[in-house]
Amino acid sequence: DNTITIVAPRAEMGQGISTTLAAMVAEELDVGLDRVKVEHGPASHAYYNAAILEEGGPFAFFDESMTAQAVRSGLGVVGKLLALQGTGGSASTRDGFDKMRQAGAAARQMLIAAAAQKLGVAAADLETADGSILHKASGKSLTYGAVAAAAAAMAPPAEVRLKGRADWKLLGKPQKRIDMLAKVTGAPIFGIDVRLPDMLYGTVKMSPRFWSKPVKADLTKAEKMPGVIK
Repeated sequence: DNTITIVAPRAEMGQGISTTLAAMVAEELDVGLDRVKVEHGPASHAYYNAAILEEGGPFAFFDESMTAQAVRSGLGVVGKLLALQGTGGSASTRDGFDKMRQAGAAARQMLIAAAAQKLGVAAADLETADGSILHKASGKSLTYGAVAAAAAAMAPPAEVRLKGRADWKLLGKPQKRIDMLAKVTGAPIFGIDVRLPDMLYGTVKMSPRFWSKPVKADLTKAEKMPGVIK
């Protein structure tokens, strides 16, 4: 059905990271953000966040010395081995900038290869635009969806060609939040929206001071309230 689904492996907490990560993939796929839908990535080793540890060394972010780079690289490996899938520290964009673009570029190359086989032409003679693969010489075209199954059966390319900054259409430019309409209409389902049969509700009474422990609690008034179950 030509639906393009992008998995964003970082938690959306209002900072707009789902839109940012989706734009990185969409840029390399040659599609607009209006052509994609975004799903949150499940817990998986594949979605580790290397950048969340890379800046943990005693170096300023602008320090590009050999020592700083070596330490960052080592800490990034630790993040991979620990499979840290955290969101925070402004690490999501730094971590995803290469990974997400490479994913989009790899998918585009595989779609082009599949289209070349189907049309019987050289991959170098094909172009992509707005979710379609075009062969200008013959005027023929195929949608990504038409060759998606064949492309998925191929081995991912060992090397991918990323767009140069001058060719960017999405990155570096203001974009509309892909989740904005859903949020302002109350469509997303949060934990507080869940309703289950015979569901009970509770809350935690926090101490006003750190390290304090409860000594006693007078629940007589609470227990007399309608609907309270002890």
